[in-house]
Amino acid sequence: MRKNPLSNMSAHGGIITSEFLETIRGDNAKNPRVEPPCFATLNVPIPPKDKRELDRQIESVFKELLERWDALSNRYQNMSISEARSKWMLPLFKEFGFNPDFRREEILVGGDDKLRFRISHRGWSSESAPMIHMVAPAQDLEEASEGNEGEVVRRGRTRSPHDEMQTYLNVTKGSKWGIVTNGILLRILREYYHTTTKGYVEFDLENIFRERSFTDFRAFYRVAHASRFLTDKDGISPLEQFYKESVAAGVTVGENLRQNVKKAIEALGNGFIKPKPELAKQMIEDYEFCKAYYAELLRVIYRLLFLLFAEQRAMLPTKGSIYIEEYSITRLREMAETRHGKDHHLDLWEGLKVTFRMLKKGCPPLKVFGYNGTLFDDSELPKLS
Repeated sequence: MRKNPLSNMSAHGGIITSEFLETIRGDNAKNPRVEPPCFATLNVPIPPKDKRELDRQIESVFKELLERWDALSNRYQNMSISEARSKWMLPLFKEFGFNPDFRREEILVGGDDKLRFRISHRGWSSESAPMIHMVAPAQDLEEASEGNEGEVVRRGRTRSPHDEMQTYLNVTKGSKWGIVTNGILLRILREYYHTTTKGYVEFDLENIFRERSFTDFRAFYRVAHASRFLTDKDGISPLEQFYKESVAAGVTVGENLRQNVKKAIEALGNGFIKPKPELAKQMIEDYEFCKAYYAELLRVIYRLLFLLFAEQRAMLPTKGSIYIEEYSITRLREMAETRHGKDHHLDLWEGLKVTFRMLKKGCPPLKVFGYNGTLFDDSELPKLS
């Protein structure tokens, strides 16, 4: 199995795709929004003069933060929120060009008492600055909290740090992007209205510094630097441009899909028939059988496309889960790409049928939930099942 080159960062919900992250991860990334002129901030309005100076700047920040992380990592998980902010999170954001402005009061949106938000900081002292929510190291970004040391505890609070920021972005005009972090994981969120999935880009800071991964840190810097949130004369920020490019790349993939689907139908169709020559003869003689067989092949293709999309958009369990390691279409693809010798993997279709049943019926222990509809109904595949 190949190591996932994006193991320290992940994209969920399609706001910025994994494919896009990979394109800006390398040393010679071609995207104009990661060029030196785009890294000016309000605090430092003069950007690096060339790529060499920008590379030195990123390397210097990496070394500074790595030294700081090494000094506190063994006890960071047990720090209070105030200590974690002062010794790690605030220095990190300042190195990234922010000047975090602490907010003592809850934010009330539109005078609606139900729209009260406790978000710890603005990126800098301006109404146009992105919101940054820094929570305690032990706080899970997905779980609700009763409050943190030094903060107002709101009775009946039910939103997790992630949902607090997401809801705020969705109901507030002019705030499109925000950050949530506990100092170990950092998420960048965009306004996002899906109810069953979450949309964000996440960086595993602990692993980036533990592994001394400068390549991953450079991608993190390119996506999370304060300049990413500043808009140009057309009102578009680099992050918003990244979002538009990710969406456009998906459209291009769709345009190229037709020929790939045709090839897949031919490969699967021939593959199922090859060990059973009597079926090939029946197809020549029985037009209705041929039509039914073709319809079932299409349904299998649609299932595969659904799984590819759902796994890439993190609608199914991802990194570290039993599902992704044993049952996913991602694993199947890796096995196909790395096949050696004469092993024809004759059990792979049986394994794929297990995955199909999971998607139909659900498998709560693996956090796979059943999908309604007929796509994964085996009664629709009487011959191939």
